[in-house]
Amino acid sequence: MTVVLLSLALMFSAKLIFVGWHTHSSSRTRMIERYVGVSTKSVDRELISIYQRAHKLLAGDFLNPWGTDDRVMQTLRYCQDRRTLMQFRRSQILCMLSLQAVLIVWSILRSLVHRNISLGMLLALVVIAVPVSGWTIYNLQQNKAEKIQQNIDQQLGGILELLAFSVSAGEPIVLAIERVANLCSGPLPNLLSEIPKRLADGITVNDALAAITNETSSVAFGRSMRAVQTALDRGTPIAGVLRAGAGQARSINQQQLLQLAGKKEAAMMIPVVFFILPMIVFIALYPGLSALQLT
Repeated sequence: MTVVLLSLALMFSAKLIFVGWHTHSSSRTRMIERYVGVSTKSVDRELISIYQRAHKLLAGDFLNPWGTDDRVMQTLRYCQDRRTLMQFRRSQILCMLSLQAVLIVWSILRSLVHRNISLGMLLALVVIAVPVSGWTIYNLQQNKAEKIQQNIDQQLGGILELLAFSVSAGEPIVLAIERVANLCSGPLPNLLSEIPKRLADGITVNDALAAITNETSSVAFGRSMRAVQTALDRGTPIAGVLRAGAGQARSINQQQLLQLAGKKEAAMMIPVVFFILPMIVFIALYPGLSALQLT
């Protein structure tokens, strides 16, 4: 009976995984559905129904394993990820179903070799897989956002210095940003390359700078962009503001490196205290202990 239940659960999980990964050719209606949030296809309706049933339990309040909608959207924006909230939730659901299918297959293989696992234990593992799978995807996305922020902080000093050189040579700030974004590579140049695109849409320079400031969690970058906005409003020399921002960004990087070095130094004391020092004490005391045993 247990094998039959496990087989049915495996078939249901495999069906949902196939439904999630199965895609169709894009059409005009399909392109509009992503922005409206409504789908006419049965494939998306099944996934949306699963998500809506588990939404209140897994992502309804502040303390949850899958992350709230606001935090997920903020993390995706910081990662420069173009996926929608529904697409990210779909990846969490697929990860959950995949992990549950692996657990069910593992239990079936154990039953075939006469090493049965209790049904209660299997159900407990399947239930635990629900928060663990979604939390894993969300945590990986958060780690990616933190790495991008660190790269932005590391590149900020050099990028601002290049912008200061371009502006000092007589180039407008918008053309200087476009030139530096095309010459450099990394998360910060990719972020700066959005400014000319936003200007082409008809918004002002200040609005474009304010918009890309919200695209990252870097405090130093936001401070530098606000300083540039103030310089544009008041008509002060932008080159001096950019050089000051570059010096401040470098000093912040030095402080972060010193803090990281202090943490690494404390971590390096762990093997010395718990492994090397006890071994030295044992080697020093061993001859005396052996002599006492002989006497």
